[in-house]
Amino acid sequence: MDGNFIITGGAMGFGKEFSRRVMESGGRVVVADKNIEKGEETCQDFQQNFGASSCLFQAIDVTKKEDWETLWAMAEKFFENKIDVLVNNAGVSPILGFDLCMKINLEGVLHGCNIFEEKLGQHNGGPGGLVVNTASVAGLLYGFDRKGLSYQISKHGVVDATRSFGHNKVLRKTGIKHVAICPYFARTAILDGLDADKIKKASPFDFLSIERVGEAFQQTVTDRRSGSLLVVMPNCPLVYYPEVSQALATVVFLLSKLARLAGVKTVQPNMLCLLYFIVMIVLFYAFHLLFSFLGI
Repeated sequence: MDGNFIITGGAMGFGKEFSRRVMESGGRVVVADKNIEKGEETCQDFQQNFGASSCLFQAIDVTKKEDWETLWAMAEKFFENKIDVLVNNAGVSPILGFDLCMKINLEGVLHGCNIFEEKLGQHNGGPGGLVVNTASVAGLLYGFDRKGLSYQISKHGVVDATRSFGHNKVLRKTGIKHVAICPYFARTAILDGLDADKIKKASPFDFLSIERVGEAFQQTVTDRRSGSLLVVMPNCPLVYYPEVSQALATVVFLLSKLARLAGVKTVQPNMLCLLYFIVMIVLFYAFHLLFSFLGI
């Protein structure tokens, strides 16, 4: 955590906590945020606590590529051309509207991933580095109501971007590791305009503390497991969410081939479950006979 970090959405909430942890560990931060007043106030507080050279504030609208170029130029100057980590943390509530939520929560992340790869990718002569994305448990589940769909869809996009940019095939070319944090609800500005108490009552879990999400951030930066998703739930240990898409696709494909032998033209999920159960019974019985034959 003692490197040079760019942290978007760094003026408040998770971003402010991430920045504090970096500076406490001896690192330096460019705090980037659209809220200029809060951003300058946060940066001044950090400078008083960690020194004048510990951080710099730079205004940014993450949906604009030109703002990213300006941010990058300022960061290069501040860090003397050595940028180590980008944290794509900027995000907004779905109450701001579908389009804006998608632009900030997903498009802004993609802009950050792309400029980091363009500037620091090993395939472009750069040293590589680390990108940390703030996703959400919402990006792993389905079932939000109509008002929250934009948030859920955008976070699914962040999860997929992390898995894809962070895949070993991409990592071998770029040298850039991508990781994501997937926290449950926490009392941050993302809940502004929403009935937080109603959400809390409807949930079986309490809200997360910002400090707990900060611990998860520190863990991802330490571990640097490219393509990983670190899930943060209340009163639970941190959990690296398993990547099972390829294994699941293989199982579905093989079971569908068996269904075809039975003359099935369209395979329904309940049929896949039945076939899987039958295959497991057959395999169990076959191994039982084999072990009996071998006297094991």
